[in-house]
Amino acid sequence: MYYCIVMDTYDTIKIQGLILQPSDIETIKSLIKSNPSWHRTRLSKEICEQWNWKRPDGSLKDMACRTMLLKLEKRKFLKLPRLRKTNSKHSRLKRIQPILR
Repeated sequence: MYYCIVMDTYDTIKIQGLILQPSDIETIKSLIKSNPSWHRTRLSKEICEQWNWKRPDGSLKDMACRTMLLKLEKRKFLKLPRLRKTNSKHSRLKRIQPILR
């Protein structure tokens, strides 16, 4: 499935299945500005809650929201919080050197 952004004459943006108004983007910017300690996941969960953006099972569409946020940032509509450094299993695996035979 592919998603694209379409700008129409009313300055709306269609992204991740949502039609965003300029006021929606301003709401996101306001959340970022008023909550500087929030990381991207916290921000996306708050947006999902405010917009009631949920899957049929009732869970938040958190990953879809984060993808939307990344697309908005890529198109310079907003600036997201910096990525957090993690000590996840994946980052540890990247540091392991292969065994030479």
